[in-house]
Amino acid sequence: MPRRARYKTALLEELERQLAFAPPDAVRRQMEAAEALVPDIDPAAPYPFEFVVWRVTGYRPDDAEPRPIAGDVLREELSTFILHCSERVPVAAEARDGGAVTLTDLAAEAGVVEKTLRRWRSRGLIVHRLVFPDGRSRVGVYREAYRRFAAANPDLVRVAAEFTRMEPEVARAALAKVRSLVAAGATENLAAKKVAQDLGRSHEAIRQLLQRIGGGRVRPASTDRSFRERQLAYRAWRAGIPIERIGERLKVKADAIRRRVDTVRAERLRAARLTWTEFATFERPDADATILESPIVARGLATAFPAPEAIALLEALATERTPNAALLAEEELMLAAYNLLKRRARGAVEGLARQPDRATLDRIETDLRWALRVKRKLVERWLGVAIGRVQQALGGGLARRPADEIRRLVEESVRVVDDTIETVDPARRQVPRRVIAHDADLMVARHGLGSDGGGRRDRALARHERGSLPLPRLFERLAAWQELVDRPARTHATPLLARRYGWQGERPRTLEELAREERTTVARVTALVADDERRART
Repeated sequence: MPRRARYKTALLEELERQLAFAPPDAVRRQMEAAEALVPDIDPAAPYPFEFVVWRVTGYRPDDAEPRPIAGDVLREELSTFILHCSERVPVAAEARDGGAVTLTDLAAEAGVVEKTLRRWRSRGLIVHRLVFPDGRSRVGVYREAYRRFAAANPDLVRVAAEFTRMEPEVARAALAKVRSLVAAGATENLAAKKVAQDLGRSHEAIRQLLQRIGGGRVRPASTDRSFRERQLAYRAWRAGIPIERIGERLKVKADAIRRRVDTVRAERLRAARLTWTEFATFERPDADATILESPIVARGLATAFPAPEAIALLEALATERTPNAALLAEEELMLAAYNLLKRRARGAVEGLARQPDRATLDRIETDLRWALRVKRKLVERWLGVAIGRVQQALGGGLARRPADEIRRLVEESVRVVDDTIETVDPARRQVPRRVIAHDADLMVARHGLGSDGGGRRDRALARHERGSLPLPRLFERLAAWQELVDRPARTHATPLLARRYGWQGERPRTLEELAREERTTVARVTALVADDERRART
């Protein structure tokens, strides 16, 4: 079963999230507005995201910070937005002239495979979740939409329909490229995927090519015993099971288990989507020392909300001081550090050998762990801006609202801040606090909240005791790769474990750094950390 279409940027995803509680008619209007916008997109041109919001929702803020999005990316994101909207409102297959057809049937008519149609979404093919006459809901395409797409992309449709087996020269070149990528450290599976993208072929086509003329080294994961054992070893290691016990279970020596675990760690890091904003200071030879050795980045990361709870959080945010120049300079430095750590980690990932060095893997994971600590601190600092705009729209304190509304709006505010941290660029004169205020206003508008609290003026104000609205996972979804490198903070963690993961405000440490601090060997400190983790779990 194909996985659900996902966004590649946070911008359209945030816009969809703000429609979570919109009525069906509003969702339908905005879906149709997005459809009308897709044909107007020039894939080679950038578009201000505020223009996109205006075209889709009709809302245009006056003080919006410029945030451009590339035309080709925007076209694909709008296609995903339309598909997701159609999943929320019933869309009849016969609602438009000519009706609609499922992807399977359209693929047979067009002489292509279904995956090709799914890939064409990024080129502007509009796909909906439709209710067909038999009452079943399936992904399909309106015939008029396909005709428009085929008329706009005649060569693309013709070449796909005439697609045959690879020419021998192309096949040999593809095989050579896969081998070169594998020699550079990529896994065979990732190398096949990369070559497939470069050639405009399916991943499976390249895999079959390797099986046919490349010696059959790439096999489906479901039948690859070594693949399954690597994944099993990795999951067991993440769960804290000693390497020796994993080896006994798989009847493999401990060193072989460690190598398998390291292979999976490298594969997952290579697959992680690490993007960053480039700062001019990154090119300076002393960038690491200047940015990452700053006290606010290296030692000022203690969390303000170790066990997030809505009422206590709102009370704390209400007492925040007005930012001065020194505070704003600190925040800009922290934002630079967050992006520099991701940039440094990505560079190290790209340099990993096929059998990765364990110390290098540890440095990459520690940098990403450090980046998460910096990001959480920024979220905590800027959350008050978003909450303040929400309370201004409500005409009163959020703490007196119903419990479900408090949780929802606090979580939405965290997402607004999160998205700003990922996309804001000071080089474009974007001020994070202003961007957050603008996006919070947009979120409020999408929820239909006004000075009457969305029509709740007559409802009695609620009273919540401090500690009554826990939000245990509020800061545990700050990055898609968070679970690869991070672990939840342990209440009774040892000082060694706290230094390892940066739970007490200082930057996280690699195993080599801990070994130097403890004046022992890396092997010894690795065993101590593993023992502490097992005790903390129990």
